[in-house]
Amino acid sequence: MNLKLKELLPYQFYEWRTKAEYPYWIGEYSETPDTSEDGSGEDVMMVTGTTKGSVMDLENGKEVLQKAFPTLSGYHAVLDSGTHIIAYYDTSTMIPTDGNDINRIQVNLKIKSWKVNE
Repeated sequence: MNLKLKELLPYQFYEWRTKAEYPYWIGEYSETPDTSEDGSGEDVMMVTGTTKGSVMDLENGKEVLQKAFPTLSGYHAVLDSGTHIIAYYDTSTMIPTDGNDINRIQVNLKIKSWKVNE
């Protein structure tokens, strides 16, 4: 996911570690316990965009994510472990920033995973 997101946006995982150039995007994830018998899982990747510019900078980034991770067909990848994932756009939320010149949005990508016995 990190490689795919870096192809699409100015992105880093967990925290921005270089000089910030706006807009930039940071990713983190939330795992849910694997309780299924078939080894499938469903997690959420939160991608937060930050800008000092127009909110439209963030909306444009959100549109990039919507196209790369379509809700109906998703983005399919096979991880080094052999696990398959489908990632797709789920929701977005504007994040209040107390009236300063910073604007933020959080885009949630759902990730379904499963192992394939070959």
